Amino acid sequence: LLTDQLKKRFATRIPEALTNRIIFRPFAQGDDFFHCLRAMDAVMDPLHFSFGTTVFLALGAGIPFVTWEGQFLRGRAASYHYHDMGITDLIAATQEE
Repeated sequence: LLTDQLKKRFATRIPEALTNRIIFRPFAQGDDFFHCLRAMDAVMDPLHFSFGTTVFLALGAGIPFVTWEGQFLRGRAASYHYHDMGITDLIAATQEE
């Protein structure tokens, strides 16, 4: 259900050439999740909630993790780690960026 809602929303806001490149995978745990993660070229931080597990795994695997700082702590985990490492290129300043 959530996937269908996201696809409909993306279709109204993102060009079709880009939405065709978005792949939704079923929920994965443990090694399955890590193997899926290692196959990705980059990871986009989920908006409004990112408390760290995915960013820890992505950064540990050397996979670029794009984030946009949220208003609350739960949306700032990735940006906190990037700031701590002195890396800010993958922190978007605005929604458009």
